[in-house]
Amino acid sequence: TTLFHKYTKTKQEAIQRNDTSTADEMDEKIQSIGGREEYQRASQLNTSLHSTSKWVLKVLGRKKLLTGIPHDDDDDDDDR
Repeated sequence: TTLFHKYTKTKQEAIQRNDTSTADEMDEKIQSIGGREEYQRASQLNTSLHSTSKWVLKVLGRKKLLTGIPHDDDDDDDDR
């Protein structure tokens, strides 16, 4: 998803400068990575994994395995 953001930002900046060549190049790059549809699919996957990652970090924090890394212990999730 990082490339999608980079390419769309560059495209928008190019459009503001009336640089159609760069805007077209960014369109091609966006399409080469699957376009907006693939970006949205990747974003959904990332979002679904985020909650799992957050849970793992909480469990590791409770077990004092994240020394020096802030974490939130307020959740009552079970740590199986």
